[in-house]
Amino acid sequence: MTGKEPEVIISIKERVLNEALSASFYANQGDGLISLLSRALQIDGSNRGMRLIDPPMVALLGDGTIMATFGAEAWAALLGTRFDADVSASVRLGVWMEGGEAFMEFRDMELDRVVLSHRIEVPRFALSMMEGILRGALSKQAAGPMVRSMPVPTIAIPAMTAGSRGLEARIGSLAIHDGELVLGASSDAGEVMAPGPSAHPHEVAVRISESFLERLLTDAWEHAPHVVNVSDRIDVPDPRSLLDVFKEAVDVLLGRGLGKGHIKVDRSWVEADAEIQYGCPNLRLLEGGRVEIEGCPLHIGARLRPKMVAATSRGFLGWLKGAIRARGRDGSEDAEVIDIAELSEERDLRIVKATARLFVDDGELAVKIEDIDLDMELDWGLPGDLVERLSTWIMEQVLESFPPVRLKLPLQNMIIPVLGVTPSIRLDGLESGDGYLDVYADLAFTEVPPPISPLPRFLADRELKLVHRDGCLSAHLIPENAKIGYFSLYDAMSDGYRGCPDCLSVYGMPNAPGEMGSGDPARQVLKRV
Repeated sequence: MTGKEPEVIISIKERVLNEALSASFYANQGDGLISLLSRALQIDGSNRGMRLIDPPMVALLGDGTIMATFGAEAWAALLGTRFDADVSASVRLGVWMEGGEAFMEFRDMELDRVVLSHRIEVPRFALSMMEGILRGALSKQAAGPMVRSMPVPTIAIPAMTAGSRGLEARIGSLAIHDGELVLGASSDAGEVMAPGPSAHPHEVAVRISESFLERLLTDAWEHAPHVVNVSDRIDVPDPRSLLDVFKEAVDVLLGRGLGKGHIKVDRSWVEADAEIQYGCPNLRLLEGGRVEIEGCPLHIGARLRPKMVAATSRGFLGWLKGAIRARGRDGSEDAEVIDIAELSEERDLRIVKATARLFVDDGELAVKIEDIDLDMELDWGLPGDLVERLSTWIMEQVLESFPPVRLKLPLQNMIIPVLGVTPSIRLDGLESGDGYLDVYADLAFTEVPPPISPLPRFLADRELKLVHRDGCLSAHLIPENAKIGYFSLYDAMSDGYRGCPDCLSVYGMPNAPGEMGSGDPARQVLKRV
């Protein structure tokens, strides 16, 4: 298929599709892949219908071909008479997209088992005859291939902030490779190139283009802190350099009657604080899980307060302060902190270039700045070495305080419309290249029961409060979300179930009110038979 490159490519392994089919079956949900197949093949209708009696399985054979194996209870009405059959079969399907629509072709069927009216099993030779009739009906010489259109879900990504618009990606291409389903989606309508097979070992991989990721980042930026306040104290090794710059500080001391030779400066420092405001950056994906950030607006409001501790004789400072206090022997020194100046400056800057690392943190994709190139010049008239130290400090604060943007990748919004059920998704890693980001995830479906051994010998219906032997034909009619297995009939009776009228009729009488689950349930029922 020709067309533009997809912005999002979703690769789903065969195992995930089969677990989704099982989850849809056991959860009895109507919007899963099972429902999609039923609608596509037009199985349900006013005079026909089908209900699965076990989870189906699909095998992705490549070249757009799927093999589906299922067991179902089918019925059809003919001349006012309803015919029922339990069918176990495998069908070969072709799947593709064309002109923005998805199609499924029913190509072949192999019948494994057919039981009429739940009692009469069709012999093998009759099954072969039925298969031949079906193949003949689907041949080009007859009615032709059975092709059905399929609904194509839209990947809707909700807005992360109030007032902002969400994103939509329309599935525009579909490819069935060996053991893998690959979908291509774009936010713009039109043809999308069919993605090729991928080599990743993960259950699900989502490739996001640079432009689409940038839109996600722009939306996520609204949740990140944009303004940070930082402060620090920077020592000045050479205090005389401040006195040389700030002549007014020397004038204050000279006004006290001291000469420069009588001023002893113990230490000096600068109290600095700054408010940093970040704007939304542009990004470019690099290899190795890294991102290059360009053109990020930056506003810095910095304030400096140079200070020093100057010491003079105690007597002079005592006279200066107007208080004579005995503090030891003559000749000792008193010290006072002198505010040399208070400076402030506002700058609108732009991060020329920065490098960030993409990583997975607690199931979310996070972006953290690691290196930064900031063109900044401060014009405070300070000593050169101090200006350099202040510039380095501000750059370090810009780097360390850059918002650790967290992208809550909408994998569920991408995967659920395809699978029809809601799995638990765990991000498992990422890779990036020139213009794309690959995110890997593993899925778990809580609806699928874990394997057990041995199998329960009794099956109970939570809705009808009936218990069946495992081979009872009525047991197949229990909805999967209402089915519970028991290894002991006594336990089922103790939990308030009564016997099936077909296979456990002797226990078919319900317990009297107030007696359910008390005493010997089996004996209580038998007494009323």
